[in-house]
Amino acid sequence: MMTAHVKRTYQIVKQLCLTVAVAAFVALDMLSAEPGASLLASGHWVKIRVNESGMHQISDDELRAMGFVNPEQVSVFGFPAAAMADYRLYDGIPSDLPPVTSMRRNGKLLFYAEGPVMLDVFSGKLPTGPNSGLYTRQRRNFYADYSTYFLSDSQPITVSEPVALPSDTQNPVMTSWGMEMFEEEVVNVGEMGARYLGTPFSRQNHQEFRLSMPGYDPDGGVVKFLLLVGHRLNKSRSQQVTLPSGKPVTSLYMSQHSASDYDWYGQALLMNDNNTAAYPLGRTEDDIYTVTIENNDAEFLAVDYLTALYPRHNDLRGLQQSVFAFNNVSAGGCFGLTTDTDARIEVWQIVSPYDIRPAVTAPIPDGDGVIFGLDGEYGASDYTYAVAFNPDSEYPGVECLGGVPSQNLHSMQVPHMLVVTAPRFLSHAERLADIHRRLSGIDVAVVTPEEVYNEFSSGTPSLMAVRSMARMLHDRDPQKFRSILFIGPANWDNRYLTEADPEACRRKYVPMFMCEDHERAGLKTQSYQTDAFVGMLADDGDAFNIFDTDMTIGVGRIPVETELHLDSYIHKVEKYLSELPSAEIKNTALLTSDYGDQSGHMVDADNMADIIRSVSPATTVVKCHLSVYPIFNGIAEMIRSKEIDVLNQGTAMMLFTGHSISRQIMSTRHLMDLQLFEHNPYKYPPFAVMLTCDAADPGNRIANMTHQLLVKGDGGAMGVVASCRTVYKEENIHLGKELVRNTYTNKPGKTYGTVMRDSHNGMIAALPGASQRRRAMANRLAFNLYGDPEIPLPYYSRSVVLQKAAGADVTASAEPPVVVEGGSRLTLEGVVTDASGVLDAGFNGSVKVNIYEAPRIMQAVNKVASGDEPAYTSLDNTVVASKCLDVTEGRFTGEIYVPRPLVEGDCNRVQFYAESADGLTAAGCCGNIRIIAGEHSGDIPDVRPPVISEIYLDSPAFADGDVVGASPKLYVRLDADEYGILPSYPVVGKDMTVTIDGGSPLPHVAGCLLGSADGTYAVECPLGVLPDGRHTLEFRISNTAGQTTHASLNFVVVSTLAGTSLDVNAEPCSGMATVSLSVPENITADEVRLVIRDSAGNAVLDRSDSSFPFDWDLSATDGLKVPRGVYSAQAWLRAGRQYGATPTAEFVIHY
Repeated sequence: MMTAHVKRTYQIVKQLCLTVAVAAFVALDMLSAEPGASLLASGHWVKIRVNESGMHQISDDELRAMGFVNPEQVSVFGFPAAAMADYRLYDGIPSDLPPVTSMRRNGKLLFYAEGPVMLDVFSGKLPTGPNSGLYTRQRRNFYADYSTYFLSDSQPITVSEPVALPSDTQNPVMTSWGMEMFEEEVVNVGEMGARYLGTPFSRQNHQEFRLSMPGYDPDGGVVKFLLLVGHRLNKSRSQQVTLPSGKPVTSLYMSQHSASDYDWYGQALLMNDNNTAAYPLGRTEDDIYTVTIENNDAEFLAVDYLTALYPRHNDLRGLQQSVFAFNNVSAGGCFGLTTDTDARIEVWQIVSPYDIRPAVTAPIPDGDGVIFGLDGEYGASDYTYAVAFNPDSEYPGVECLGGVPSQNLHSMQVPHMLVVTAPRFLSHAERLADIHRRLSGIDVAVVTPEEVYNEFSSGTPSLMAVRSMARMLHDRDPQKFRSILFIGPANWDNRYLTEADPEACRRKYVPMFMCEDHERAGLKTQSYQTDAFVGMLADDGDAFNIFDTDMTIGVGRIPVETELHLDSYIHKVEKYLSELPSAEIKNTALLTSDYGDQSGHMVDADNMADIIRSVSPATTVVKCHLSVYPIFNGIAEMIRSKEIDVLNQGTAMMLFTGHSISRQIMSTRHLMDLQLFEHNPYKYPPFAVMLTCDAADPGNRIANMTHQLLVKGDGGAMGVVASCRTVYKEENIHLGKELVRNTYTNKPGKTYGTVMRDSHNGMIAALPGASQRRRAMANRLAFNLYGDPEIPLPYYSRSVVLQKAAGADVTASAEPPVVVEGGSRLTLEGVVTDASGVLDAGFNGSVKVNIYEAPRIMQAVNKVASGDEPAYTSLDNTVVASKCLDVTEGRFTGEIYVPRPLVEGDCNRVQFYAESADGLTAAGCCGNIRIIAGEHSGDIPDVRPPVISEIYLDSPAFADGDVVGASPKLYVRLDADEYGILPSYPVVGKDMTVTIDGGSPLPHVAGCLLGSADGTYAVECPLGVLPDGRHTLEFRISNTAGQTTHASLNFVVVSTLAGTSLDVNAEPCSGMATVSLSVPENITADEVRLVIRDSAGNAVLDRSDSSFPFDWDLSATDGLKVPRGVYSAQAWLRAGRQYGATPTAEFVIHY
């Protein structure tokens, strides 16, 4: 894909330089001091916009029109946007709006402003160039094609000491270096990197690039050109480049880089160093020099930019302003500048990006011009810069963007989480913040990007502003501030150059850091788009390296585009935090893997399973490997059924490793796709990890799997780690190992954000080799955390220790394992201990015991090549016995019935989860029990079957024979049973089943059985889409003793009746919802039943006595107010012997 936009050409001659801005009016030590309040907290402030670097002017009349009564009191403030593009955090960055060098002249305010692009002299190694050299390098703010500054009359002006004139003014240095760039921004190949390229070449043509180099000195040394191009070609070759000397240079070598699904274009660089001396450039009359490039049959070729670093005379004649670069500067050195006769010239030295000082000047002896000094000492490869200008000349004006409301983020109390939200989602963000304050007990602050930009980048869009604010908060309280949440989608282009209304996009999108590297930006397998950048808060020193920098805090994003989707996710967060998953759910992991690649994905998943078991032995790892399960007609139905069962029962993590497209985990159809989640609601959404390509594809924002998992209100995922690029299996496993390790390691304070942070940092520590780390970290930066980073993960402050089984010692040191015959009762004795291993006598509650089948070894059979090594996996996630026991004063004892095993092995894992009456949790595991078949078999007589206490469809108000919608949900309540209940029983005919009209049992029902701490059970089973008409349902379940019970229901399914509609008043609603019903004139409804459901499909209101319009006071059937969230309403009508239903109407409730 290639995106083009209106051509933007940057022909930068004399006004671009190393970033400049910050005044000679305030002492530097004040710039580093952290204020208690922002300058924007008071006074009159106006925002202005500039589009290029150089001197600018604002007349007094313009200042008065902006509301300033006394123009002489107006100062300029702002951050140099392109200077922030070096992405360094260091102490020299001002913590608040820095003043900008300015002066008054002839009723005008003159100041130096920096535009979105800067040039500087770079010394060192470039991506594919020599180890050292000096070149003119471009830096750009990739978040806007303009820069903004502030004007104010509320701050006092204090002039600092200027750069003094040197004592020795004889023989001033009259030469320096000039910098020039040519750039066009026309196309972005692949819509993935921050960089645009120029006009593409055709297969056989050439292009000319004209550079203006005023004051060029042919005798001053070598002109150093830097040429960057994007290319795609089917074999390596050189492109002919003709420099202004007229002699061709064939050193622009480009390696083979053909188009594929993965890579769009590569970068090549031409850097001529000393060899340029062989091609001297003659001086031209107009100082214009042409570089010609011939296309040598490249499939795609386009120039990124061309720069020149050239020796020049210090000559300002004919120019209003110019920037000069100086090296080899010694203390007390004198420099001269030739000017037009009688011209008044000012010289300002750019000491640093935040320190520009006016230099004292004097007339040059015996000539037209001035002499001046420079502060500091600089070697051959160190440069300082000076801008010289005539203050009597006319300069570009500014665009007034209006007044700036008072704000004061600098005085903000340090929160645990900072939410940066698109403005249209502000009220939703505040609601989410309030949910965390109430349910998580943390402090949350909510801001918009513009508010952050105003105080930390003077209004210019830049993610460095967010990073700087985060650094400020973290420095104030590093123990408290721990996460950032972005609310709003990211675009593939943070400047929105191809959009009709870029400013509207800034209100819609929240930027994400994009790959800017020349050698990576065009490669889909090496570029990245990451939120991790704003979480890297350590001091960067001399340079920022995103591949080697640890994350200090966690970062997440809710990438929704509509209020309805955001409401759905926020409601899901509220439900989750209101009723956190049980200990058993927290210690379950679902690992799904693709086939092929020598069964490598299965091997990777098993390696991650081993890590989980090593850090959390009590965790049950459910493996769904496509390599070992049969596939029928291209559909992995057995795996899908198993996945749905696990999701229905609940799991802390759902991880996939393999191949995919944005909507579907693939290699075979329907291994894991959006339909699996759309048609299978479940109560506890997991933390999803997608180690695959493009699951968060920014080019398919709404339809990609990540977005759909997040916004599904009754299931999906609470958070997703997914990639927005093509990624590599070999590098994915590094991230996967760290994610599972940090998710299941038992430590307090874990959240989705800390897990992602620690996994990022763990990869850096685990990969000591620079080249290996760089490749792996580039791959990792394509993965982001989508969802709320403050969602908590489990911490068990206590442990469950089984001491005896059948009277024998089963502690970790006991050998050999205790042998138990199937079909017998097993007596268990154990304790709950604290972190020191001491009995917790204050622990009173219950412990759930799960006994699992012995491990089964299965061999990979799908997509195995003849030469592949055999691959095996071990499965042990089937529960064969389960029961809850009382814990009193930290001790428990009881019996559990153990059925006859289908598989015998070396041992059977016994898992324990305990919860106390005051909310403490504990987990444990024992592997020293072995179950054998023994002599006992068959059912146990004289044991009562399970008791069904409740069974209904959709609502407790359901009566046998009632009318329901096309997709009803079965609810069953089962009383506690001495022998325990299993969804899957190791004897044919004893499984839990649900059948409709005598047909085959419904799939996926095993995962619908949920146990509780008191030993009771519940079933919540979606029945899928049923046809209209009368139906009979039969439910059957057995206990572990083999005794079975069943129940049946009769019901009538009615789908939409043509012409009917239901409407709920304006969304979002508050306090009262009015439901209106529209029925065709030829239908007279004898009875209307109204049902309102929450996002999980649970009926909160079920009435058959409603009249319309119906005013609902937002109270549920139990009389309590329903919580905020997304709801749906539907009505069923009876007209004589005919039934009909309205379409479902969705609406949102706010308070």
